[in-house]
Amino acid sequence: MRTRLLALLAAFVTAPVRADAPPPEAVRIDAGTYVTTRAFAYDDAPELHDLRATAPTFAVRGEVFPGAFFPPPPAAAIGLYFELSRSWPFETTHADGERFDTVYGTRELGLVSRHRIRRQALLVRIGYGAHRFELERAKPSIPEAIPDVPSATYRFVRLHAESILRLAQAVRITPSFAYLPVFDAGGLESSAWFPRATSGGITAGLEGAYRAIDAVEIFVSFEYRRFFHDFHPEPGDRYDARGAIDASYVTGIGARYLFHRKEDGRGPSNAK
Repeated sequence: MRTRLLALLAAFVTAPVRADAPPPEAVRIDAGTYVTTRAFAYDDAPELHDLRATAPTFAVRGEVFPGAFFPPPPAAAIGLYFELSRSWPFETTHADGERFDTVYGTRELGLVSRHRIRRQALLVRIGYGAHRFELERAKPSIPEAIPDVPSATYRFVRLHAESILRLAQAVRITPSFAYLPVFDAGGLESSAWFPRATSGGITAGLEGAYRAIDAVEIFVSFEYRRFFHDFHPEPGDRYDARGAIDASYVTGIGARYLFHRKEDGRGPSNAK
């Protein structure tokens, strides 16, 4: 059985690209508006309040495959990707109702490898990322109050895979998954909070896209982001908490511009 499954997988991966498959995209740029809901929950920390917040966010993402611009494209499968996002100012709410002004933002940069399988594509990414949460002091009800979650910037390596599945000529869906080894949890692992904290993260997403015109897609997407923290408490620590889960639910809609090279070797062009 195992040999048969491996043979089927090898045949699928090495299958030739269909003649009617569109040429590889040299550039993909998208912009979207998102609603991000963050829920931070402590594990076994009765003296600390959980936090929850929802905010509108604007994001710009892109991929560039330099090798796709030059015929023949010897390196068309290797490119660069980036992502930048920032929320409008919003409020994070304590479990006790106290509110804190908050700003949320992300930035990522790395390499992407694209592998075409018939009319589908598998993308693998590896890069650097940072997710920043900045919480200010409370609203006037209790001016001296401070949030029970510190401001923090999670810095991590993204190990990511996604599959672009073409359901029809103008319709495709993209499931994705990533593991995020966190090498810096910012203020969360400071001496004032949880100095022995270790952290990691995952993301899982699904996007649906429709090719509205030759070079423009309209997409809707959902992504679940989860950072998990183990605080390794010891007697005498300021806070007695075993760990925490920092989860975000991101729903969005946007537009994507697709730029293709010509197949005849005369230079890049938008493909129909």
